[in-house]
Amino acid sequence: MNKFLPGCLADRLDDLRIAQGLDGKTVAYEAGISESTYSRLKNKGVYSVDPEALIRIAEFHGVTTDFLLGVTDVPERTYFEIRELGLSAQAAQRMYEGKIDMDMLNTLLENDDFAELLNALSLYFPDKLQDTFNLINDNMNFALSLLGSSLAAGEIKDKKDAGETMEIIENSKVSLSYEIENIKDKFVKMIENIKLHYQQINADRENRKIFSSEMKTKMYIAGKRISKNWKIPMNKKAELLAKASADALAKNLNKEQREIYEKAFYEILMIEIKNGKTQRAGQHKL
Repeated sequence: MNKFLPGCLADRLDDLRIAQGLDGKTVAYEAGISESTYSRLKNKGVYSVDPEALIRIAEFHGVTTDFLLGVTDVPERTYFEIRELGLSAQAAQRMYEGKIDMDMLNTLLENDDFAELLNALSLYFPDKLQDTFNLINDNMNFALSLLGSSLAAGEIKDKKDAGETMEIIENSKVSLSYEIENIKDKFVKMIENIKLHYQQINADRENRKIFSSEMKTKMYIAGKRISKNWKIPMNKKAELLAKASADALAKNLNKEQREIYEKAFYEILMIEIKNGKTQRAGQHKL
């Protein structure tokens, strides 16, 4: 699921238009509104036009009106009626009452192997496969009958080859027991993949804990050392702290990422220093 930075209606319209490589004229035409309506919507807001225009633009871009208005930063629709999801009332009730582990359910629904498993089950339980298997086996039996008749009539000279062919055909017949094994394989594969998924999550969590602890220690030592030297100007202290922070992250960043991080951290520190000075000045003035 995608997520955008917070923004107002004008920001959203520009972001979506630019992302799709379109100009305002094209968006207005494709959405079925006038250029002037699109312009008013962008410059004066939703209250300046018929709400239907906002709905049309949202439908054209494939996003929700809440996203256009900045109510949410997720463009995709995240709420659906039960009937739209195809859930039975009983299934929805179980979910609502907390009788189903929703985290696990989401993990299953997001897993490709689970989708394949459900498709296999949907074919197996209503006996949809049985008719197909019967048709395949009927064709196999017909082929065996033809070969048998030809052998009996002496029309096939190489009886050994014919016998091997008949054996292959016989072994090619299908049954529901094969599909059961297929379902079992899909289930086991899905469980193994989900287990690996959770193992990776736990490993990442532990790594973050270790990394966070290491970084805090390095930053504390660097900060204490820098703060002791009162002769260093505040902007220089900010520069040294930014470098110390980047050093703590060294093993997780390449050179380019480190430079970007160090610069961003420095700018954040300078903003904090500036705001701190302003607040102190205001307090002193009072």
